[in-house]
Amino acid sequence: MARYDEIGDFYVDRVGMEAGDPSAAAVLAMLGILHPCFPGWDETAPSSWPRAGGYRAEGWWLADNPGFRGKVGANHRMLSTYVNTLARHGLAIEELAEPEATPDVLARQALAQPGAGSLPMFLVARCARLPARG
Repeated sequence: MARYDEIGDFYVDRVGMEAGDPSAAAVLAMLGILHPCFPGWDETAPSSWPRAGGYRAEGWWLADNPGFRGKVGANHRMLSTYVNTLARHGLAIEELAEPEATPDVLARQALAQPGAGSLPMFLVARCARLPARG
């Protein structure tokens, strides 16, 4: 069985955050995604956004690499889109984290981008339902 954050990532990335599914708020209560600001560093770790469009180019795209994003594609959204969507679904962010990558990933990044320092790769949010407005 998939972990909850994997289900959330699949739902948000493949199905869509505004699909009208009533389970959206439940899934979005714990959100774990590739960081929308992740710039990538080589063909096996492409950025979160399409190379030609840049960070502001939201929507589905297909990476030009042999990895997951090169086979099935991905939906890129800006960080503001995620935060605003959570609010529209009646969820408030309780905690936001950008966990450090594993040592082997950090080593790959250092080779590809010398001197860049640690870059955010993942974004995790824990949310709580806001009280209904009267």
